[in-house]
Amino acid sequence: MWTPLHASVHTTLKQKQLLGTGERVLLAVSGGQDSLCLLQLFLDLSKKWSWDLAIAHCDHRWSYDLGLAEHVETLAERYGLPFYLKTASGLQETEAAARNWRYQALTDIAQRGGFTAIATGHTQTDQAETFFYNLMRGTGADGLTALTWQRPLSPTLRLVRPLLDISRTETLAFCQLLELLIWEDAANQELKYARNRI
Repeated sequence: MWTPLHASVHTTLKQKQLLGTGERVLLAVSGGQDSLCLLQLFLDLSKKWSWDLAIAHCDHRWSYDLGLAEHVETLAERYGLPFYLKTASGLQETEAAARNWRYQALTDIAQRGGFTAIATGHTQTDQAETFFYNLMRGTGADGLTALTWQRPLSPTLRLVRPLLDISRTETLAFCQLLELLIWEDAANQELKYARNRI
């Protein structure tokens, strides 16, 4: 099924020159609605772009993540995509520690697998959250620019965020339309995390 969201992301990829034809793209899939939306969009768009796709999942080993890695692995099997798993050991239960570890884990997987890009499901909503989070922390002008469409991780690898002008409401509607199995992340209800309070 080709939706307006497919057309929007396809146009964004071309206009922002985020990815080229035939690239090896590692999809960061958490199991939540934004990453599932990204996964389905890229599976469908790959017919036009001839990407070589794979799924990576980062398991924090936190109590509310129980069963999540297996859920994402099942998705990879269903779609016939290679699956890469990184599992943390004694990771401090903070947003900053988790984010830093995830980016390092994804970079390691991508470099070992010869990928040229890592795609994440960050949305317009994440962009706004990051802006306010940085504002609350008292960041300088650079911090207020929040998330970027892409950034280099190494000379041969970059991070791309193709959904940055799409809202979380839109990703949810897309998942519901296509009946995608969203993992309800209990961590998103934890008010001890600043982003959830925002």
